Amino acid sequence: ALGMNLGRTRYNSFTSNLVSETALHVDAVTIVSPALVDVLPQDCVTTLMPSSIDVALAESKFEINPGSHQTIDIQRDVRTTVGFVGGTVGRVDWDLVTNVASARPGWRFLFIGSTIPHGFPQNVVSTDSLPYGDVLRLLRSCHLGWIPFLDNALTRSADFMKTWDYRLAGLRVVATNLPSTLSSAEIDLGVTVVDGQLETWLSALDILVTRAITEDWLPISAEAISSRRADTRFARMLTLVEESYS
Repeated sequence: ALGMNLGRTRYNSFTSNLVSETALHVDAVTIVSPALVDVLPQDCVTTLMPSSIDVALAESKFEINPGSHQTIDIQRDVRTTVGFVGGTVGRVDWDLVTNVASARPGWRFLFIGSTIPHGFPQNVVSTDSLPYGDVLRLLRSCHLGWIPFLDNALTRSADFMKTWDYRLAGLRVVATNLPSTLSSAEIDLGVTVVDGQLETWLSALDILVTRAITEDWLPISAEAISSRRADTRFARMLTLVEESYS
């Protein structure tokens, strides 16, 4: 995603030219970044593909012994915990995080493998980067996942895999309304998108925490899995190549 190189005009120009030139010499183009759709030549046939979900990999991380189907019993933290996974630079709305954390001082806001600025409320904490299995198991101890992102070129250009990490761990998700999160909400009831207003965030968080406590885990939808399975995506790619020769 070119948006990841914010401010690097020369680099972005070089990359976009390379992408455009390459697109003119192939039979079909598939991309996962919505931001690249407008970069490619107009006469280039482009298919936007969702990032894939590997359910088997996630499930194996919750097994005591791979293949045994004996799952690890992970209890939620006693303290209400809202989890976040991954990179934060240029993405996270830190003013929103501060305001939410200040409004819910009894909760813990856990940033897994993330860099957070200094001077935040004490209930905002972070961990070092962790292996995928450890990330999923740590998420399992949370009550919700959240994506408190800014609305900018970077966040509008990506398809957030963190959404599906949360959902594979059984967490409900509340997120900034962006193309990626909106499309996720359309195929999975566990994803809720909100605007940038503090009260809207607090209301959604309160509702979802209550549901997490009273209704327990929420499995990822069959539609989300079906639309983002690796074999489904591969079949679509093969169809594109076949159509280009028909």
